Amino acid sequence: MSGVYYVYLKVHVKGQEGNWARFQLCFPSRYDADEFYRTLQVAQLVNPSSYIEGLVRTSPQFWCYSNSNWHHLVNIQRNGLVNEFRERIITTLLNDGDGGTRGFTIIPNPVTGPDWLDGGCFFIRNRRQPDQYWFVHNNHLHTSESRRDKFCITVSKPATIRGHPQQRQPEGPLVLIREDSVTVSVVLETTASTTVTRDNKYISIENGRDCTSVLVVNHIPYVWKFGELMCRSIGVRWEDERDAYGRELPMPLLKPMTYGADEWELC
Repeated sequence: MSGVYYVYLKVHVKGQEGNWARFQLCFPSRYDADEFYRTLQVAQLVNPSSYIEGLVRTSPQFWCYSNSNWHHLVNIQRNGLVNEFRERIITTLLNDGDGGTRGFTIIPNPVTGPDWLDGGCFFIRNRRQPDQYWFVHNNHLHTSESRRDKFCITVSKPATIRGHPQQRQPEGPLVLIREDSVTVSVVLETTASTTVTRDNKYISIENGRDCTSVLVVNHIPYVWKFGELMCRSIGVRWEDERDAYGRELPMPLLKPMTYGADEWELC
């Protein structure tokens, strides 16, 4: 997912009820931002005094935390505690309540839709052509401008955060990151496909033509990497297929063996 992604971060200084600091964080993508959040989330459980405390995610682009000083976020970067993000984050201090003259930059690309959390139900659409949504047709996955089904994404094995191999998991739903192992299932109430049932609802793959594997509904959960699902492996056969009556057929989703993958997003 190319481009830049911004987050507001509000900091409460412990023991100083009216003292708040404000940061704007800039990342290469939403994935990088969510991975930074998960790293802070896991690290505060393992060693809260070295990292930040009281981390709260109000929305995908609005986070809060509390600490004994306002610049602790800067310190953990200077001290090398999050070196894996050295080329993936810009931290800017915004204007504060004591007359500071720094500008308060408005985020130019606020995201809409639900947060990308474990167990959430989402529509899935093409990032570059956002009128193309996933839906189930005759047990296969396709894209369409007029039809869409919802899908539930569930973490089967959380990613290991670098530097914390024996990590505890935060309470509550995890924000999804690229290295999470996940399963994808169709939300029954949203589909018109009669092949989808409580026992046959998982998105899987089967061998297709032209050295590709097509996406199908199966009774056995298929384990994906979340990043693989969203931006590394799934493509569409962009072709004008018609049935014997001349009706245009929906474009199938597939897992290319070499090229042809596209970018997708949850909404």
